[in-house]
Amino acid sequence: MTTIPLMELDADPTGTLSHEAIESMLHAIWDDLNKSNPTSRTRVRTLNLLIYVPETPSDEVRNEIARVALAHPGRTITIHPEAGPAHAEVTVACRVGGSAEACSEQIMLRGGDSDGEALLSLALALLHPGLPVALWWYGPPAFARRPFVTLLDAADHVLVDSRTWPEPYAPLRQLAEIRKHYMGNLRFSDLQWVAITPWRQQIAQAFDAQMVHEIMPAVNAVVIRYNGPQYVVGAWLLAGWLMSSLGWQLADGPVLRDQTGVTIPLQAAGRPMTLALRTQGPGDGITGLSLHPAASAATSFSCELLPDGVNVIARMEVAGSAPLERVTPRLRLPMTMLIGEELALGNNDPIYTRTLDLTIALAEKLRGSL
Repeated sequence: MTTIPLMELDADPTGTLSHEAIESMLHAIWDDLNKSNPTSRTRVRTLNLLIYVPETPSDEVRNEIARVALAHPGRTITIHPEAGPAHAEVTVACRVGGSAEACSEQIMLRGGDSDGEALLSLALALLHPGLPVALWWYGPPAFARRPFVTLLDAADHVLVDSRTWPEPYAPLRQLAEIRKHYMGNLRFSDLQWVAITPWRQQIAQAFDAQMVHEIMPAVNAVVIRYNGPQYVVGAWLLAGWLMSSLGWQLADGPVLRDQTGVTIPLQAAGRPMTLALRTQGPGDGITGLSLHPAASAATSFSCELLPDGVNVIARMEVAGSAPLERVTPRLRLPMTMLIGEELALGNNDPIYTRTLDLTIALAEKLRGSL
C-alpha cells in the first residue's frame, strides 16, 4: 500500500471550510502523483463511502477506516463533529495489484460544531455525482437526530453495527420505523448480522444432515447461548433467522426470566415449543446453540464454542451409537470483510429482511415483559 502524506486544511477566518478548497487540494495531490509515476496509478471511483463517527476516533478506529477505504476504492468521507473550528485532512491511498496501483481518496472532516451541521453540508457537497452512496454509522445510533436523517436522504445503503448500541430496544424500534418510511427504497445492513454468518453456515450445514432434518418435527426447545451485552442483538438475529428458516412463530404466553437469561414461548405448526437465550459459555459473542427434542426422540444436536474460545464443535447424539462430532475453527471476520460482504451485495438481502422483521417482533415481546 502507498499512502500519500496527509494534507491539512483549516477553516478561513470566517469559520468556513469550502468544498472547493478541498477539491483543489485533491487535484494538487493527483497532479503530484501523476508527475512522479504517470502510468502505474489509477484513480478508482466506484463508491462514495460516508462514515459518521460521533465519538472521537482512536488511532485503531482511524486505521480500521483506512483499511476499509482502501479495500473499497472511491471517495471516503469521514465526519467527526466536535467543538472547535472546522478542519479537513486529505490524502490518497493506493493499493498495489500486479503492475498497477488502484488509488482512492480519503477525507476526514472534524470540528465545526457539536451537532455537525456545517460538516454535513460540506460532506454532501463532496460526494461524487452518479456513484452510489453508502453510509456507515460508526458508533451508538442516533436514528432520530438530524445528522442521521440528513445523511440518510443522500444514501443508497446504510450500515450500522448493533454491537455498538448501549441498549437494543429503542434502536430496533427506530430502525423499524425508518425502514417502513423508506418502503424498501433504502438498503439497511447490520454488521453484527454479517458477523454471525459463520454460525449460520455451521448450523445450516448440520441441518442438511438427514438425522438432524428428521428430528426437527420433534424439537420442543431451542437454546442460544451468548456472552456480552453488546451481542444480545446477535442472539436475537440468530433466533429470528431460525424462526424464519424453520417456520417457527412467536406464541402467546409469558416470557420467563432468571439469572441466566430468558425463555420465550414459540409454536411450530401449532405445536408449542420454547426458545431460551442464555448468557453463558466461553469467550464473547455467540457461544452455542442446541436443539432439544421431546424425550421420545432418539437424536439431539448442539453446536458449541469450545473452552479454548477458538474452535467450535458440532455434536450429534444418536441413541445406541457413539456421538458424531466435528471440530472446526471459529471464524471471526475482520471489519474489512464485514463491510466488504455487505457492499458486494447490490440489492437488499431478503434473508436479512425477513430475519429483521422477526427480530424486531421478538424484541417487542421481550420489551413488553420488562
